[in-house]
Formats: sequence, structure tokens, C-alpha cells
Amino acid sequence: MRLDTSGLGSPSSLSMSDRGYLLVGFTCGSIGMYHSSYTAPLTVWYHTSRYPITQIKWCYLYFQDDAPPASAANVSPDKKAKAPAKSETLELSNVKFATRLCEFFAIDQSEDFMIWNL
Repeated sequence: MRLDTSGLGSPSSLSMSDRGYLLVGFTCGSIGMYHSSYTAPLTVWYHTSRYPITQIKWCYLYFQDDAPPASAANVSPDKKAKAPAKSETLELSNVKFATRLCEFFAIDQSEDFMIWNL
């Protein structure tokens, strides 16, 4: 496929989502989002940076599932008190991931970090 880059510089970074969306960083510092045919962008953020975008990536958004497991509801108060404390680290087994079309980041040639929430 050939990207429509009318009014933009040449593509300098790409990132494809698992749902067919494509993020493109351009040498003019703009960012475009494409889908399916990739011929015309769905949206463009013009001149978000003074420098070319060198890296662009989709991010995972997550939240902690605070609901107690079903087995914890049947434990007596004595046993709950003796249970070891949860560690402060994030366990992936307790995390639910949201769609990737919610957040992405870009880094430009001056190594400035930019993040977008959609």
C-alpha cells in the first residue's frame, strides 16, 4: 500500500496495532493515523514536534482488578488476618488490558517524549 502523505513530510516511523490501525510519524513532526486501505489518514496531528518523529508506539492501558477472588469470600476472618500481605508489584495475572486505540507515544529527533490518550 502507498500512504497518502499530501501536505506532510516523508514517513519516518511506523507502528501497527493488532486491529489494523497504523500510526505514522513524519519528518515534518506530524503524526497520522490510518486504517485498512492506508490511502488517506483518519486523522493527522500537524507539526506536533519541531523535529522529525523517530519512534512511535502503541501502548497498553491497564487497571488493577481490585475485586477479591471468589475463593476469598469463603475464608474465615481468622484466616484472612493470617494471610500474607500482597506485594506492591503489579502482577499481570490481576491486570485487564484495554484496547490499544487509547494511548500511544512518540519520540522526536531531539528525544522529547510525547503521549496521547484517545
